[in-house]
Amino acid sequence: GWAAPEVEQTYARARVLCTQVGKTPQLFSTLRGLWRFNRSRGALPTAVELGEELYRLAQHEAAPTHLLAAHDALGQTLFYLGDYTAAHSLHEESLEIRKEWGDQRGVASSLHSLGNVASYQGDYDSARSLYEESLALFRELEVKRGVASSLNSLGLLAWKQGDYPAARSFNEESLTINKESENKKGISDSLHNLANVIFDHG
Repeated sequence: GWAAPEVEQTYARARVLCTQVGKTPQLFSTLRGLWRFNRSRGALPTAVELGEELYRLAQHEAAPTHLLAAHDALGQTLFYLGDYTAAHSLHEESLEIRKEWGDQRGVASSLHSLGNVASYQGDYDSARSLYEESLALFRELEVKRGVASSLNSLGLLAWKQGDYPAARSFNEESLTINKESENKKGISDSLHNLANVIFDHG
């Protein structure tokens, strides 16, 4: 997995080589790998530093796909650290880029990320609207994991607001889809959310 020590060692060696020979595209990929490793390990301050380095490198390259990846990496890490204002700004920029490209799946993902930020800021109405928009797009595109993830988020939001019947319905549908697609992490998330609902409401 991404958190295995060998992953960091391999990417660290690759980073040194890329720096020595000036291979910028390979350097971006290497830094992104190191970012994933540190995010997976929960080493968020290091992940932020790597995200910022990715962002600077992508701006220097003027490579749109790299810039978008850097936006996502830095936005995710800042969200985990609780810097919701910065995370919102980066995810908004990602959303606009994806809209310009006509990348509907990416738009759905950005909407979901913005919903997460709104939820943690306590803006539940905005969060619900963003999750619902994300869900509609994922359904239209028939992206099962995206559908299940949006349903899970809507279920978690309903649970936070004390709407237990809605929370249960969202999470049960999410669980069904995750089982069909054999998404183990998704199954775990759905079961966890369902357990919260059952514990609080029965």
